[in-house]
Amino acid sequence: DVNNQGLPPDLQNRYDELIQKRKMETLTPEQYRELLGLSDQVETIEAKRVEAMAELARLRQISLST
Repeated sequence: DVNNQGLPPDLQNRYDELIQKRKMETLTPEQYRELLGLSDQVETIEAKRVEAMAELARLRQISLST
């Protein structure tokens, strides 16, 4: 069920690790490129999740804020 799924654990863990390195300013150029790629993946997954939630809300005739 796409509505209740978060990111895959391995993707989430690596993303969090790279975000932390960026905050600490210890991110290498290679890790920065990896972070950009992961950010694109995260954005795609989240967009699909929101689309699925909107469709489910439409089918149930409720708003997403309910």
